[in-house]
Amino acid sequence: MTTAATGMTYYVTADEPHLLAERLDAAEELARARALMEGNHGILVTRHGPNSFTVNLSQDVPYGTTQECDLA
Repeated sequence: MTTAATGMTYYVTADEPHLLAERLDAAEELARARALMEGNHGILVTRHGPNSFTVNLSQDVPYGTTQECDLA
């Protein structure tokens, strides 16, 4: 049950749905703050499994938007 950051990527895991939602919201807020500072990245939220996500800044996502990707 962790949230960790590496560069522009936040790794989010949790076993309980409410914790997962809280951690995803927190990671997206951190990514949004960084995107505002840089002004040239959007946010990509990727689901890797039922309890595993990454939230990262992406040049492939237009600035000011958040996109989701499901790899599970």
